[in-house]
Amino acid sequence: MKKLLLIFFALLALNLNAQIKKGLRISTIVDNYMSDAQIDFVNNHFDYVMTPVLSSDMRNKYPTLDLFLYRSIRGTWAYSDQFDWTHIDSLENMFCHYDSLIQDTSTRIQTIYYSYLMDGGDIVDDTAQDALNHWINYYAATTSNQVNTYNYDGLFIDAAGHQLNPDELLDSMPWNYSPDTWRDNRYADLSFVKNFLPDKLVIFNGLHSDNGADSSLSFTDGGMWEDFIYNCSTGEYKDIGNWWQAITCMQENRDSNNLYLVVKKPGLIENDTARIFAVASYFLIENENLNLILLDYNFIDSIQYFPEYDIQLGNPLDNYQTLTDSLFVRDFENGMVLVNPFTNNTKTYTLDKNYYKVVPSGGGIIDANANYDGQITFDTINGTISIPPVSALILMDSITINKINQKKADDILLNFYPNPFKNNITIEFNILASSIVSLEIFDITGKKVKTFLHNSKLEKNSYQFVWNTKLPKGTYFCVLTINNKKTMKKIIKN
Repeated sequence: MKKLLLIFFALLALNLNAQIKKGLRISTIVDNYMSDAQIDFVNNHFDYVMTPVLSSDMRNKYPTLDLFLYRSIRGTWAYSDQFDWTHIDSLENMFCHYDSLIQDTSTRIQTIYYSYLMDGGDIVDDTAQDALNHWINYYAATTSNQVNTYNYDGLFIDAAGHQLNPDELLDSMPWNYSPDTWRDNRYADLSFVKNFLPDKLVIFNGLHSDNGADSSLSFTDGGMWEDFIYNCSTGEYKDIGNWWQAITCMQENRDSNNLYLVVKKPGLIENDTARIFAVASYFLIENENLNLILLDYNFIDSIQYFPEYDIQLGNPLDNYQTLTDSLFVRDFENGMVLVNPFTNNTKTYTLDKNYYKVVPSGGGIIDANANYDGQITFDTINGTISIPPVSALILMDSITINKINQKKADDILLNFYPNPFKNNITIEFNILASSIVSLEIFDITGKKVKTFLHNSKLEKNSYQFVWNTKLPKGTYFCVLTINNKKTMKKIIKN
């Protein structure tokens, strides 16, 4: 059995390299009203969660996912309980001001997000007696304490842009602002904060900014590039220049950093062309360090899941290639992607065999009952094909289609609810013909802890078992054996 578990873990690792690593940003609103069914959905469909919510049960809700606490470093809100506002409000040196000679509440700079702009250059030796009276010191000490106290896996530093955009301010720029000074301050800030969390992941949101943003990857464990394809406010395509900047940055840094691509576009739920373009762009540079978030900006406080998340192309055979007509192509062991990021010209490509084009439908908001209607179908495609402007194709071969169909059959064959569970878990499976069946539970070491069936002859039917256990919290494996064919799935006891 231990050998079987090792094989299972190896296959699990292989699958992680061969599929989209997907994440979710959960707001306070969603967390307050999230149902048990939605929590189960998140646990079973996502790899990580980023949240501003500070609560003692967040880790219990998402026991197997990477959990990041996100806190804005550039601005802070008077109504937020993320920091001690009374402490901040009494210390003018924490804020960016119009004029260094006048420091009171009337000179603070507000952003369009109704936050106050904080002084990124306000940093002193952390051993100084008044260290917590300075913004970056206070930020580093507070966020690191929160991450460690609540056992989060890391800190997501929001609004860590390396250049200040005047359009984001309600008033004028800080009196002494310069792009170079702002950038250098941000370098120092990120390095300072990371020193407070040496054993945790520290990710910053700022790769979408200019002025040397990608250089900051040397100070942290990774970075996020938001809106790398579309303007989140208008939904318009940003253009080939912005797309190419993001692709090259991710390609150059993906082997040494955790990188996060975020697609925020109004109307994304209805626009499967935009989703395919975004996901194909992700696959151009996909590796084990690259993560993806898709979000319809019209429903920013909802849980969203899209059928494209389930695409698995197998391991990449090489890096992407740019063909002579500027069509971007990358081959995988089970398929390929073709991306045309240009706005004017349709590209063509001649296939060497029959493929199956991915055709997504449905998906979007996950309601309180965790209903999900997303699915992928496939259209046969061959010969010389066309890729219109700002579009992409994701193609799979026949072997892949057979694997997907088998996986769907296995998913129907063995299911659990709830998972994770506290005391009781219901195990359901289908027998499609008269068979010899075993149903067993093993712990993480490979020790058998429960046997429901052992070489029992069952007829075609649906079967259900309830496991009520007082075993310790942890990871267990349910193994269903039908005529010597094993299906193994992980279950979590909270």
